[in-house]
Amino acid sequence: MSEKTIVPVNRHLLIELVENREEKPDHGILLPEDYAPKQSEHAVVNILDWAEDVKIQPIETGLRAIVDRSMIKELKYYDQTIHLILENYVTCLVVEE
Repeated sequence: MSEKTIVPVNRHLLIELVENREEKPDHGILLPEDYAPKQSEHAVVNILDWAEDVKIQPIETGLRAIVDRSMIKELKYYDQTIHLILENYVTCLVVEE
């Protein structure tokens, strides 16, 4: 099967989640294996691509944004997992100067 390119449409942005790679401190307290600390309401993402009708400006590949975590759409396409978000749920852009 050939490589597939995912192209966002209808005001969606193709994003990549930026994970916090913090090591879990050892408190000596046993927790269930499936325990996960409460996640923030927002997530930091890298913008990979966007639909032509997105109105967010300035926008460029690799730009980071803070988005509403609950509105991130996770889609599976064959062996690919992609994340999309509608432009309305981008809270702010992270512009490094």
